[in-house]
Amino acid sequence: MIKTAKILLISLIVVFALGVCLIPVLAQTNTNQPEQPTTNVSLLPDSPFYFLKTWAEKVQETFTLRSESKLKLMEKLGEKRAAEAQKLIEKGKPELAQKIMEKYDQRLEKIQTLLDKKGDKLDKRLDETQSRITNRFEKRNQALQQAMEKTPESARPGLQRALDNNKKQLENLQQVINRRIENRDRLNQRIRQKLETLNQNINSGAENVNEVPATN
Repeated sequence: MIKTAKILLISLIVVFALGVCLIPVLAQTNTNQPEQPTTNVSLLPDSPFYFLKTWAEKVQETFTLRSESKLKLMEKLGEKRAAEAQKLIEKGKPELAQKIMEKYDQRLEKIQTLLDKKGDKLDKRLDETQSRITNRFEKRNQALQQAMEKTPESARPGLQRALDNNKKQLENLQQVINRRIENRDRLNQRIRQKLETLNQNINSGAENVNEVPATN
């Protein structure tokens, strides 16, 4: 009886975790569906079941293959970590919040790594990406700053260092995007110039052919 109950409990846990990770993956197959920021943080890191959430996220990350979809997933997960940290600060758990802010920082690093490795597949939408990332994470950092101002004085230095690291990482990420945009624009400009030169040479050659006098 006890063994059957354990098997049933494990099965329920697996079904729950798979449901959490596969629903967003299936939703990504509809490319026409507008992307909505996900900030559901009902399960916080102080919960004994939080590991299910992080496990499901790892599975979701593994099965998200398209570069653009993976980028948006990284953004969502980064925003979740920031929202979780804010909730923990509000609950009076600054030490745990600081650890989650480090996870938030790691998500920003993952976004930068993805842009470095797969940026050529994302270049066409870099302007949109820059606007979305800046808007999303600057708002989160502002919310964290406001929440920190209500914490005890003794808890603020560690939280402030973590937030400063997050802000610095966001600046680095913005610089990476700006650099890719500049490189993309320079490449497009060179391509346009070559096409214009080629077109001019073709037109010049056609004019020379028309000017050749007819022979009897």
